[in-house]
Amino acid sequence: MEKSIKEASANMVRTIRESEVYRHYLECADALNSMPGVLDRVMELRAQTIDVYHGTDSDDFIEKSDHLAELRDELQKIPEVDAFLEAEEELVHTLQEVSGELSRAIRLYIPYH
Repeated sequence: MEKSIKEASANMVRTIRESEVYRHYLECADALNSMPGVLDRVMELRAQTIDVYHGTDSDDFIEKSDHLAELRDELQKIPEVDAFLEAEEELVHTLQEVSGELSRAIRLYIPYH
């Protein structure tokens, strides 16, 4: 990678790490980490969600989706979980915007089939 691109990339990473949205995310993650087992439950819900959306037969999909929604609702009753998920969503949205800006600004010819 060219030195100037590598430096610009490092600056972008540093800027994101110093941003309020990232600091808030870390604060929320730290709050979850101080609650034994809660972050593990959130991560387990994520793993189950991925399994359902990428490997479940259509017959089981609705039932399993409903069960996951119930689990998520239960977890979000914990204020720290709700805050973490909101902060995470905001950070992910920010990263998607940055990625989108790069994709729109850099012309790249990709064949589509």
